Amino acid sequence: MRSELAGPGARVLVIGTGTRAPGSALPDLPSVERSVREVADALAEVAGAADVRVVLDPADPRVAGQAISAAAAEATDVLVVYFVGHGLVSADNELYLATAASRDAVAGLEVDSLPFDTVRRRFGRAPRRRSWSCSTAATRDGPGTPSRP
Repeated sequence: MRSELAGPGARVLVIGTGTRAPGSALPDLPSVERSVREVADALAEVAGAADVRVVLDPADPRVAGQAISAAAAEATDVLVVYFVGHGLVSADNELYLATAASRDAVAGLEVDSLPFDTVRRRFGRAPRRRSWSCSTAATRDGPGTPSRP
């Protein structure tokens, strides 16, 4: 059986953020790079994905958002976005995906981290039949609480 990820209209994007800027209150996640590579390899080798792109340690939310927008615009069949890194929850209970620019679990989320709502909107604009968004993230119980693996 041919994998739907092997088709010319499928796009797979694996994003991982494990390194922070100096002075960040968020801990680095050293295993992110290996996890991103393993997920990308598995999607290509096991699931047959023909177009797997990797964005490791995006400098800021704009870089991550542009990668998602590009994959969504090109996907005509299947779109997969997989995130590995810190998931941060704002005081308004909104989910943000950390980037290398993320400095704090609460302060500056709106400018340093990618709002998950942005990811959701990009998916809504994609001209595709199916889409999946996956994440493996160290999450927070609420603003300012410690990360859990």
